Amino acid sequence: MQIYQYGKIVSKNKNYLIIENQGSGYLLYVPRIDRFNTDENRKIYLYEYENDYSKITYGFASFRERILFEDLISIQGVGPKTAISVLNGGLQNAINLIAANDWKGLAKIPYLSEKNAKQIVFEFHGKYKKFLENDKKQNQENILETDSKEVDKTDDLNDEILQNNSVEEKTSSELEETLKMLGFKPNQINYALTKVEPNENFENLIEQAIKIISNAREFRS
Repeated sequence: MQIYQYGKIVSKNKNYLIIENQGSGYLLYVPRIDRFNTDENRKIYLYEYENDYSKITYGFASFRERILFEDLISIQGVGPKTAISVLNGGLQNAINLIAANDWKGLAKIPYLSEKNAKQIVFEFHGKYKKFLENDKKQNQENILETDSKEVDKTDDLNDEILQNNSVEEKTSSELEETLKMLGFKPNQINYALTKVEPNENFENLIEQAIKIISNAREFRS
């Protein structure tokens, strides 16, 4: 499983761009292509979609955007074109609508029927509500941590160790929950959690965990 491609954007048009890496060019269909600029070096997250008639690679600015795309096309009647249309309206907007059970707002998006909008909300309301709750909790903790550092900058080494352990436990819990949402099995998740290296960037942790699972011989089909 290739999670992302890093390279230079050498061309783009209304719907797709071409990214070059080590002499090879890759054509990627992306939502909100205005976020990508020619001659820019970017990491782009990938999803390969294949059916009986074609094989197309889609690209995304963030891993969460890729997750939502994959969730959307898992709904019967929602194809990549519709999923891209949803993302063209903004990732955060789509997540907010799903988390709020607002299928009517979702159904206003081009190509998305009321029936499919209802099904999306039914299937993923809880998941994206939890995403928003986790984001809010993380923001609050960051504010508290910043305030604490400003009030007292003389924490001793033992307090620092305890704080780091607490952060690692919280991150491990969030990583476990995310891997569950992505459909990995408990034994795969537990294996990845024992192998990942600490990283402040949560998306990098997810990438690392998926690579570990994908490369493990015991999990290969």
